[in-house]
Amino acid sequence: MAIYANNTNTIVASHLNQTSKERLTYFEKIKLEIFSFAVSEVYAIAFFITYMRVQLSITSGKMYNDSQKGNSTENSTQFNKDSNSSYSLFLHLLENFHQFGVENIVTHVRKVVEQCFNNIPVTEKVTLKGIVNLLEQVQNQMSSSLGSLIEENASIVFSTNKEHLTDEELNSNSRTFQEMRNCSKMIDEILDIVKISDFNKVIGNCTNIGFSNLYDFMSECFLKFEMDDDHQSSGEQAFMNDRQFINPNKIMIPLVKLLPEIWRQLNSYESRYDQINQRKFDFNDNKKNRNSLLVQYLLCSDSLTCFSANLYEAFCNEHEISNGQ
Repeated sequence: MAIYANNTNTIVASHLNQTSKERLTYFEKIKLEIFSFAVSEVYAIAFFITYMRVQLSITSGKMYNDSQKGNSTENSTQFNKDSNSSYSLFLHLLENFHQFGVENIVTHVRKVVEQCFNNIPVTEKVTLKGIVNLLEQVQNQMSSSLGSLIEENASIVFSTNKEHLTDEELNSNSRTFQEMRNCSKMIDEILDIVKISDFNKVIGNCTNIGFSNLYDFMSECFLKFEMDDDHQSSGEQAFMNDRQFINPNKIMIPLVKLLPEIWRQLNSYESRYDQINQRKFDFNDNKKNRNSLLVQYLLCSDSLTCFSANLYEAFCNEHEISNGQ
C-alpha cells in the first residue's frame, strides 16, 4: 500500500503554504485518500490470503496426485523435477498481486469511496456511528460488484505470463515449455475456481471480517483522540479522566481533526516494523499489529478453511477421477 502513503505525503507537502480555503480543499483530497487507503487494505488482504490458500490447495493436491503417478513411472525423479518447476512458476504469479492486483483494487475502491464520502465536508463534526455508516455504504456498493471485481482481478494477477505463450510453445515437447504448459493449465483452473459462487462467498466473508476489524480500528481512533484531549488537563482532573469509562459513540469530532489521527494509526505499525532490526520485540508488541491479527483471523476462518480443504481433496483425487473416466 506504499502507493497511497507516497500519494498522501505528496499532497501534504504541496499544500503546506496554502491559504485556509486551499487547505480545506487539500483536506478534502486527504479525506478520500485516507479512507480509500483503509478500505483498500481490507480488500487487498482478503484477496491475497484467499488467492494464496487456493494456490496452495491446488499445488499440494496436485503434488500428492503427481506422487501417485510418479510411483508408477520409471523416471519418477525427472517427473517430480518437472512438476515442481511448474508449481514454482504458478506460485510465483502471486507476486503480480502486489503491484497489478492491488492497483486494480485501489482503482475500484477509490471510485466508491468518492461517491460515499464526497457529501460529508471535513469541517463537519462526525460520530463513530456516522463514519461506520459511510463505510458500510462503501462495503455494500463494493459487494454489489464483487463477482466482477474478483474475475477482473484474478485475470490480471494470473493471466499475465500465460498471455505471452504462443500455440507453438504450448505444444512444444521441451522441458521448459512443458513446465509452462503445466503452469498454464493451473492458471486456467484457478481462473475457473474464482468464478464459482463459493469463492465469491469466501471473499465476502473475509471482507466482512476485515470491515469488522476496520470498525474497531475507527473506534480506537475516536477514543485515542478523546483520551489525548483529556490528557491536556492537569492534576486530579486528568487522573479522574483516565479512570472514567469513555463511550466512543458519544464522541463528536470535526472530521478535519480526526483525519490526522486516523492516518497516524494506519501507519503506526509500519514504523515499528521499520525498526525491527534495531530492537527486539516481545509478543505483545506484535499483537498490536492489527493487520497481522487480521491475517490470522482470515487464515483460521471456517469458510476459507473448508473451501481450501475441499479444493485440496478434489485435486488429490484428480488421478482417480481421470482413471475412472
